[in-house]
Amino acid sequence: MNILMVTQEYPPYLVGGIGTHVQELARGLVARGVTVCVVTFSTGYAHVADDNGVRVRYIPYPFSGRPNQYPEHLCELDQLNRLILDCARPVLKSNKESETIVHIHDWPSFGAAEKLRSEFMVPVVITVHGLWSDLARWDNHLDKEAVASLESDACRRADRVIAVSAFIGGRIAELFNADRERLDIILNGFDIDRFCACARMASSCRLPALGGKTVVYAGRVVPQKGVLTLLRSAMRVLAQHAEVRYLIVGGSDDRGYVDLVMSLAQHHPKLKEAVDFLGSVPRNELAGIYKCAAAVVVPSLYEPFGYAALEPMALGKPVIASATGGLAEIIEDEVSGILIPLIKKQHTDTYDLDMDKLVSAQLRVLSDSQRALLLGENARLRARQEFSVEKMIMGTLSTYGKCYASRALVAAECNG
Repeated sequence: MNILMVTQEYPPYLVGGIGTHVQELARGLVARGVTVCVVTFSTGYAHVADDNGVRVRYIPYPFSGRPNQYPEHLCELDQLNRLILDCARPVLKSNKESETIVHIHDWPSFGAAEKLRSEFMVPVVITVHGLWSDLARWDNHLDKEAVASLESDACRRADRVIAVSAFIGGRIAELFNADRERLDIILNGFDIDRFCACARMASSCRLPALGGKTVVYAGRVVPQKGVLTLLRSAMRVLAQHAEVRYLIVGGSDDRGYVDLVMSLAQHHPKLKEAVDFLGSVPRNELAGIYKCAAAVVVPSLYEPFGYAALEPMALGKPVIASATGGLAEIIEDEVSGILIPLIKKQHTDTYDLDMDKLVSAQLRVLSDSQRALLLGENARLRARQEFSVEKMIMGTLSTYGKCYASRALVAAECNG
């Protein structure tokens, strides 16, 4: 079997968790004898690389000066899809004697995938990592109605749809009236042994001098990730535990939001001394940072899945996360972590975390080492049992099999 994967991001050109997921999936498939070629964008030059047996073809992103490889305007999609087609056609021509599937990640490349399906008679699978229709409330770059229409088309017209959580699967069915028979829920997984090995080998030389206990946030510094809420909770935690340090790990393409976060941290006397911003770090270094954490907080207001919770869980760290989206499926509240409910803000249609419970959860974990150890051990066991790369690969291979089974059934009906 040959798989052509199309994704906006792949290491080392990462933006969020999608690139991590695609790499884990592609490597896992190759380890099981599947041939995988990834077509993706880079902010550098055109080149082809081998990533543990995965053939990666990097296309230079055509719009210079951008902080990442995602489209800011819908008019850019045609050019991006043409570039994908130019890169993908030679790959599919060389695979025409074998079963081949085009597997795209989110909707922007569906235009190219649909043309490839027509030209080469191959099925198309789409993995939905998060609904851009939902994210539009925090991002005004793209027209919400137009995005919803394109996203709906991709989900309704692909041969099969993979949702990375039951939450996303429900939203696809609710918003787009997608056929549930063509929808598979496959929870993200990753190579836990490799990640733990990275944690053991990682150098802590980039870490600031840490005294006391450390709370880690790792993710993009954007509004939907709730970093401002975390810093506001930190003010109250520090009032009782002045020795606690907060590490904020991750980059951003939202300069306005970063300015708000930095201003709060720099102008509050306790935060100024207790908060360090490390920016984006390689994944192996992130594993080492998690290793040093007394607790990890994931305060997202919207989270389709949540590698930011799962990775520290795999290392046996207690995780405090918002009870939203995929996070509520990853963590068993008060067993393998602590979930914080979202509450509606007064006189608005927006939500934020329950601040009292967010503060209380941090104080409990930081003050009760036995409780923290139990939560961390339960988290480690849950990560290994439910979110291994093996389970993700087997689910994905099952989806691929359904694609060809459906096509065979249609062909038999037509011939009959």
